[in-house]
Amino acid sequence: MTESVPGEPAATGGAPMPGEDVGDRSGYDQSPRGASRRRWVDWRLASGIAAVVVLLLVGSFWRVPYYTVAPGSLRATEPLISVEGATTYPDDTGEIGYLTVTFGQTTPFGLVRSWIDGDIEVLSEDQALGGLGRDENREVNEALMANAKDTATAVALNALGYDVELLGTGSIVIQIEDGTPAVGALQPGDVIISVSGIRVTTAVELTEVLATFAPGDEVVLGVQPQSASMMVGHSGSPPAVSTEPDREIPVTLAERPDEPGRAYLGVRSATRDATYNLPFVVSIDSGNVIGPSAGLAFTLAVIDVLTPGNLTGGRTVAVTGTISPAGDVGRVGGVPQKAAAAMGAGATVYLVPVEEAEQARARVGDAMEVVPVATLDEALAYLATLSGDTSVIDIVAANRAEGR
Repeated sequence: MTESVPGEPAATGGAPMPGEDVGDRSGYDQSPRGASRRRWVDWRLASGIAAVVVLLLVGSFWRVPYYTVAPGSLRATEPLISVEGATTYPDDTGEIGYLTVTFGQTTPFGLVRSWIDGDIEVLSEDQALGGLGRDENREVNEALMANAKDTATAVALNALGYDVELLGTGSIVIQIEDGTPAVGALQPGDVIISVSGIRVTTAVELTEVLATFAPGDEVVLGVQPQSASMMVGHSGSPPAVSTEPDREIPVTLAERPDEPGRAYLGVRSATRDATYNLPFVVSIDSGNVIGPSAGLAFTLAVIDVLTPGNLTGGRTVAVTGTISPAGDVGRVGGVPQKAAAAMGAGATVYLVPVEEAEQARARVGDAMEVVPVATLDEALAYLATLSGDTSVIDIVAANRAEGR
């Protein structure tokens, strides 16, 4: 028997008191009309939840035709370098770090994030991929990283006085500058093998041959199609390829903006089948990072590993920039995003290509010293001011004097 208090409902588990209206007490309308209303409310609630779930899935996973460039990381270079057959000089103080960005096709939520985060840049698909397919773009950038590592090694050894010969089978067009004669005539991936009948086997030779012409001269470019697998540098001899062009393209050369009187085509290029005869083995483990922008950092790191002393004076130095076989530093893109990564890693100095220094300064303000460099020699000269050690500069200068 369940005890109850007069004037109150029965205790839990008891029967309702005589005359008590269970429907009124529960707050539910038990009529058919009330049941229909409840079903309508339940359906609207379920529909709303489903719509939110669909919106979250679409916003998070549906890929739109845009790509984002966001800050990546600063990665120490010297631990990535291994040498067989030569003396090395390990040094745990300071760091030469190369910089990465995160790059990929984005989602609606990714676009919203880019509007909020000023360090994220949005690119159209054509801007991001350079007119190539996604797989083609990745293959090209994987090959560019391989080429950058080999070029960096060769440039470093040349600077230190070792005899390194570069061979190749043509000059691959990597990028075309806006408003230049190359626009409309060439596209990324074309391989230039001759200029007005003069054979071109390397990117250096293309620069040297073009320098023999004057602004306003018309030249005929002999061009072959590009195979990404043929861009990877290696040792030995380059493969035998046809010396006959698939196309002959007439182009009128312009004047180089920063060097009046010098002829200008308007392309960045790399050597196809780049082959270096090295005196010993140098390996650089770049992991899953692709692209050519770590070239200068790798060059400096190889020099630091192979020479006594310390290039950084114990500081963390962030470095970005491509490196050419002639030791010139080229543009890379993503400089503001890399600046954000450098600051996040505690770098105090940021070496950048001359053309992109203002972008870097606009991002870092007074938080970090931005140092524009156009050549390997300029980068070494600046680093010598940090370390107070000019021994590397002396070695390179001596080799230059001997014509190496």
